[in-house]
Amino acid sequence: MFGSTPTSTTIVSFNSEALGIATRAIWPLRRAAESETFGAEAGVLLSMALLATNNSEDAIDAASKVLERDPGNAGALFARGRALLGAKREEEALDDIEAYVDRMPEEPQGRLVQIGLLVMLSRIDEAEAAIADAAPLFESLVDEQPEQ
Repeated sequence: MFGSTPTSTTIVSFNSEALGIATRAIWPLRRAAESETFGAEAGVLLSMALLATNNSEDAIDAASKVLERDPGNAGALFARGRALLGAKREEEALDDIEAYVDRMPEEPQGRLVQIGLLVMLSRIDEAEAAIADAAPLFESLVDEQPEQ
């Protein structure tokens, strides 16, 4: 499946390590997500950890619990959108990602996921409009990069 080159070995090792970290984080994050102090942030992190372990439905539930308490939580919208995408529920994912983009218009990751979802859903005119809308953001990111 994977070659034995140093690069492929490193990638497999890194992915295995990241998966292990995410897996070990789930139990304490579940506890922290119940807390009044850390609940929202821990719930978002829990959703992301569950998604990293390919547990999309539980990731959706974790982010949804955050959104029940704080409907405008941008991190939870993004996490649930990504989890819905992982669960092959693209239309619902697009709703959350577009709500995230509305709240966080300067975050390129939301724009990229939004554009990808629009293309996946064959909504090409909307994807083109989203690309045009995001172009100044992406151009500014290129301008910010130091010259090499």
